[in-house]
Amino acid sequence: MDGLLLRPSGWLTWWLWRRQSGELSLVQHAPSLGLSPRNFALSPCGRWMLLANEHSGTVRVMAIDAETGKLTPTGQVVEGLPAALCLVFVERQAAAL
Repeated sequence: MDGLLLRPSGWLTWWLWRRQSGELSLVQHAPSLGLSPRNFALSPCGRWMLLANEHSGTVRVMAIDAETGKLTPTGQVVEGLPAALCLVFVERQAAAL
């Protein structure tokens, strides 16, 4: 998946861009399940998306279907954040001996 538009109305527009042909196709319109979607991060493996909803103070976990690219809420959510603004996956460092 190559594109995601976050709308303040609480909706996501997810599309696929095929680099070789230049074709752009809609994958899905989906609710962000929160107020004011602000940021997202894709897992390095490409199976998960974290979605930050700024005004509801939540981060939601969405599964990404490997075949279709469609998003499915997993039900996992972090709540009570003062403002969910920026997300990033970081690689875990091995503990020093």
